[in-house]
Amino acid sequence: MLIEVEAEEWYYRRNPAIRSNRHDLIVRYNCIPCIRAEIQLLYKAHHPRQKDEMDFQAALPLLNSEAKHWLSISISQMYPQGHPWLKLLT
Repeated sequence: MLIEVEAEEWYYRRNPAIRSNRHDLIVRYNCIPCIRAEIQLLYKAHHPRQKDEMDFQAALPLLNSEAKHWLSISISQMYPQGHPWLKLLT
């Protein structure tokens, strides 16, 4: 996955209004630097395959309330007509 960066911010390529501080993009999971799970899930939400659904179900209990809120807001911006993951994020 490639992330678009502009100055000190990263942005979601499908909607540049979804953006955040570039330094908040990476987190360490078991000492391994990774893109935050909620950001990865936003990319997977576009056309979720079975693998993406499984990843969402596995990650959901591990997301803190802030991550769930961010993902819910971002998915709502992308899919104002609704998305199946939204009801599980609330």
